[in-house]
Amino acid sequence: MCISLPPPSVQWVYRPGGVLPLLAVAASNAPEVHLFNADETSDKALHIVKRHPAPVLSIGFHPASNVVLSVDARGFIEYWDPTRVDANFAPAPAAGITWQLKSDTDLFALAKAKAMPLCVAASPDGKRFAVMATDRSIRVFNFRTGKQVRLYSEDTAVYEDAFAAGACACRVLAVCHVPCAMRTTHAWLSSHQRAASSHW
Repeated sequence: MCISLPPPSVQWVYRPGGVLPLLAVAASNAPEVHLFNADETSDKALHIVKRHPAPVLSIGFHPASNVVLSVDARGFIEYWDPTRVDANFAPAPAAGITWQLKSDTDLFALAKAKAMPLCVAASPDGKRFAVMATDRSIRVFNFRTGKQVRLYSEDTAVYEDAFAAGACACRVLAVCHVPCAMRTTHAWLSSHQRAASSHW
């Protein structure tokens, strides 16, 4: 496998014991994710996934449901199954996803905030996933419903509001080695965005 440009994100996207050791590689200059069989030496992608309107910056994997979680430069979050080629990579019913329309979810939260993703990761129990973004926030979502269940923010406005309300603003937030495929924040991002990510 030969990659001409540093990819914004790479991630293994197969379950333990899976037949194909699939590697997902985000394209640097196109809204595509290329799937490679790691057992092959060919430079040609096995499949190309086109489910985003902008280049994908972060890829995570939810092994319990065999679902990929990908987030693009416009903040759009997508769920897809890397093995369901004939279904345009739509997640299988067995994945347990309860929504059919994104308008019934909070998966537009990053796009509405005009924030770009730095990292996405599923929880070990498969019930949740989290997205760290350039607005210095971590959003936690319920995997099945796509609803946001928690927001951790380091924006100064949060502390100003807390002081105004008389609440203790002395929160401690620890982000410990989130298991993302690419922890070096992407060359694709601008220096301003890299500075924002270094805050964490």
